[in-house]
Amino acid sequence: MPNAVTLKVSAAFECPGGSSIEVWSVGQSKPKVSIRKLGTIVFQIGTQKLFGIGTSIQHFKLAFDRNAKKIILIPARDSDKNALALATDNKCRVLYCRSFLESKGIDFSKRHKYLLEKVESYPGLESEVPVYLIDLNSTYSDEDSPGGAAGSSLES
Repeated sequence: MPNAVTLKVSAAFECPGGSSIEVWSVGQSKPKVSIRKLGTIVFQIGTQKLFGIGTSIQHFKLAFDRNAKKIILIPARDSDKNALALATDNKCRVLYCRSFLESKGIDFSKRHKYLLEKVESYPGLESEVPVYLIDLNSTYSDEDSPGGAAGSSLES
């Protein structure tokens, strides 16, 4: 059986005929979440690893800044009566929060992807731990990132 051939390729090079090829290199992806049609917030695997979601963080309380249109995810203890537990669905961590989304008038009729931002504090919110923000004004598309991948095949 022949040996596998290893090919070293530079980041960009000229091809015969003048076309240019750019070789994608693996790097750290941007932390993303999806709000899906069932009324869930799904944390992509890279996001889980980056922020410890599903390991050091198992529960969240939810808040909504209506003026800025931002969902605020506040890490919480399971003993907090307002905390939602993360569930696991096909390797992704999921927050089932349909009633929250409905009560705040957040559209989840179509799947949307957003960047998740970690901040040390949020104006007007008292929290002893950093919080996570989903900016509903700014959807994210895999086309925004070269070589972007969906991270999960869960559609709803």
